[in-house]
Amino acid sequence: CCASGFVKSGQECLGGLCEATGNDANPFYCTQACDASAPCPAPYECAAGFCWIPQTISDPSFMYTCQ
Repeated sequence: CCASGFVKSGQECLGGLCEATGNDANPFYCTQACDASAPCPAPYECAAGFCWIPQTISDPSFMYTCQ
């Protein structure tokens, strides 16, 4: 959603980082960095140093709304 060719391409992500994961129809995900001293806001979880909606990792067909 935050990368070239998507409806919201070029728009700033709320978290400031655009990562690629998930469904091929919507592979880009806006996120932010996290660690033990900077946890993710609910419902996000910290994985590999970034905040993710758990379903984006466990369910490759999960679709989410770009924020």
